[in-house]
Amino acid sequence: FNVLGKLVEAFAALQKEYNWGSNLPYMISGAYSFPQKEVMALVTNRRFSFNSIVRSLDNRREQKVDNAKFTVFQSAKRYDQVIIVGGGQNSLMHQQAIQEFLHKYPNTALIFATARFAKAYETLERDKYYVLVGVEADRLSKNVSHKDFKDICILPPYPRSAGTEVPEWATSHTKELASIDFIDKYHDSCTAIALQLALNLSNHIYTIGYDGYTSYTPQGKEEELNRENQSIFTQFVVKTGTEIISFTPTIFENIKVKSIYQFI
Repeated sequence: FNVLGKLVEAFAALQKEYNWGSNLPYMISGAYSFPQKEVMALVTNRRFSFNSIVRSLDNRREQKVDNAKFTVFQSAKRYDQVIIVGGGQNSLMHQQAIQEFLHKYPNTALIFATARFAKAYETLERDKYYVLVGVEADRLSKNVSHKDFKDICILPPYPRSAGTEVPEWATSHTKELASIDFIDKYHDSCTAIALQLALNLSNHIYTIGYDGYTSYTPQGKEEELNRENQSIFTQFVVKTGTEIISFTPTIFENIKVKSIYQFI
């Protein structure tokens, strides 16, 4: 379904222009006897892949709370600081500075809220954690080497609203969070999962690549993601009292900006 979804996207402009063509969510609804409204609601959520959508609805039809359960993550190791890597272009533009920071402060872990730019950081010899929700399983497979994989994948708490999707080669390195304590919603958000994990690992939390959508009038999914992340950051700072520092410019409030270059 992920492959079909990408194929359909290639024709999206033509479909909009000519107002004609197949609709994959409707096809999934018909083939699996799922309610169209539920399928469309999940499709409009940018974090879910078609595979995870079908799995989620299949779980509901079979009256299963989830299709997989993993060992709860527990870390005996504490880090001096953690860096949460987001999907903004600053994650890519300042990777050399991050490398220098890690050389200067070796007891630092990297948490990838998205694996979009994970390939750029793959050669760095530091502990790495990858958040897995929906499309992130597919991104991880594309951007991280499967051979001799030794990092840790982190799932949201069980049960997961869109089911569980983990690359087969990463299953032995996958754990799930026991809970997300600082906010009572958005538990399938990559940002919320990354922040909860960061809190479990260190008292000092930095981010890079949380640029935010900065066009004057972000619309649809972009605007929704901006609002969601802002709510998550605000709740985290208020409920935990823990400061979040961004190494690069960000539109989000409640995050202090300190250039990474002042640290190296």
